[in-house]
Amino acid sequence: MRDPQGEPQKYAVMLDIEICKREKMARHLPGLPLKHVLYRMAGQFWEDQKYVLYRYGQGVDLATLADDAAACTRAMLADLHFVKKEGGELYADICPVEGAWRWNYGLAAMVLLLVEDPQVPAAFEGLMSDAPDQRTWLFDLLVKAFVPARPIARHYQPNRYALPWSEPVVRALALPPAQQPAALARHMENWTRLMRPYGWKPELDLSPGRDRLFCDFAFEVALAVCGWDIDDSAFASHPYYPRDLVTWYRARVRYGRDAWRAHRAGAGAEIMAPPLPSQSGLAASTRQGYARWIELAADGDQEATDAVLEAVGAPPEAGELDELACALGDADIAVYADIEDDDTLAAQMDAVSVARGLGVFDEPGAPPSGQARCAALLRGWDAWLAERGYRLASVDVEGAWHALVVRTACMDEFRALAAKLMVPLRDPAEAFAG
Repeated sequence: MRDPQGEPQKYAVMLDIEICKREKMARHLPGLPLKHVLYRMAGQFWEDQKYVLYRYGQGVDLATLADDAAACTRAMLADLHFVKKEGGELYADICPVEGAWRWNYGLAAMVLLLVEDPQVPAAFEGLMSDAPDQRTWLFDLLVKAFVPARPIARHYQPNRYALPWSEPVVRALALPPAQQPAALARHMENWTRLMRPYGWKPELDLSPGRDRLFCDFAFEVALAVCGWDIDDSAFASHPYYPRDLVTWYRARVRYGRDAWRAHRAGAGAEIMAPPLPSQSGLAASTRQGYARWIELAADGDQEATDAVLEAVGAPPEAGELDELACALGDADIAVYADIEDDDTLAAQMDAVSVARGLGVFDEPGAPPSGQARCAALLRGWDAWLAERGYRLASVDVEGAWHALVVRTACMDEFRALAAKLMVPLRDPAEAFAG
């Protein structure tokens, strides 16, 4: 069992389900009309990748996984050609591997780090999209280190959901080789927190009807380590770092299949670190009214401010705050979660803290869940923020937690603008009393 929180019985059940799906599809597919065949084949791409990932999490030996990954890649490529040929315009843009989804990195790691056949990595590249909105800078870079024919696009459309865990890796690869190990080690320290939106928790409850398996690992880091020949000794013991893939690659693939690549050459492309968010001096800003209120909530981040203003261009009507709350949350400016949803709240707190560059907030151990835990999280976070020159402003939204992180020095101005805009604020001591 590789999954640090996995349960053998749970994995056995999930893999049995996947096998049953495959067998059922093999039995019924030949008799279906073409449109149903195409629909089911297109939906099977994710199931194929999930099967390989579950096998890795379960602890299947690497030699078997290498065979699984190679077979999966070849089958997906054949299915993709069939679906595109027979599906016409409706399926012209379908692509099993887009580069923004976590499971794509898992299959990439299995193929590129385990499979010794040099034809399989090229086949995997054939599964990848060329559409600008289905590509990411990091995924293309990582794959190009193993498949030099992979083209690098001139422009990439950022995926806001992937940025928190992909940008740190790009920034590490942009550094001189001597600084890369320490940068990746820092990223691995935060990795599990960055995975909260994907289902990671400090303690999963795998009883029926509760949490699902979190079958994911830092595959993107393993690909970077192998592609750029980076020393991973500082983080090799991390429970979610797939060090066995790296060990296999170094022993069996690096100086065989990939002997063509020079030491530390990576993708052979110039890597520019992503620009930091554009900040304005809050004291010198010329924004006024509603725009100024958003700017204060964003701590001067101009991109985040503009994103909220584009989504909600005018102050909300009294009592109609849901749209604004969602836009602030999407921009990692605020937390906005159901009154009982401590998991979402904790994930959002991490995202806002990281976006502000404030470090990692250590959550209290109790209460264990629900509304009481939400209140305890917010009380603790408010005190932690106060030590760093920020405070929470609680927006009064029925049935939900909605709070913004504002500089202490700007809080009076923020509250005065909120009053003018008729945005109801509550005293944090009262709002988070539990």
